[in-house]
Amino acid sequence: MELEHEIMKCVVRIGSGGRRRHRPAINTDKPRFCGYGHILDVLSKNDGLSQREIAELLNIRPQSASEAIASMEGQGLVEKRINELDKRSSLVYITQAGRQRQMDLREERIRNARKIFEPLTDDEKDTLLKLLNKVTAAMQENKEEC
Repeated sequence: MELEHEIMKCVVRIGSGGRRRHRPAINTDKPRFCGYGHILDVLSKNDGLSQREIAELLNIRPQSASEAIASMEGQGLVEKRINELDKRSSLVYITQAGRQRQMDLREERIRNARKIFEPLTDDEKDTLLKLLNKVTAAMQENKEEC
């Protein structure tokens, strides 16, 4: 097999290996959809977005964003408010509980990343980051072809 193909298989395994579709949320018995953290990250930086904007930013289906937001609203992590500029639509805002959950999830991701990359030296981590950034740039340049 070609070396590039083997590398790509490894990257895909790395990309999907850390995900578990549903797992208990931090400090609760409720399952957590893995996308919740991404939605909370987006809202913590850009509070007051429409569901469509959230879906576009995360490159997910609007229906998936709608379902996740409804669930998160039920958990008190986000709230919808009428858009003052267009009363027919609503905007999604992160709550204080959502901000706390976002920080907890971020800390969990950092801890997991430390465990995963523990076998590498700092120089190896630096080299890996540079190489992955090169590959990412090539993917962006060839987006239509890939």
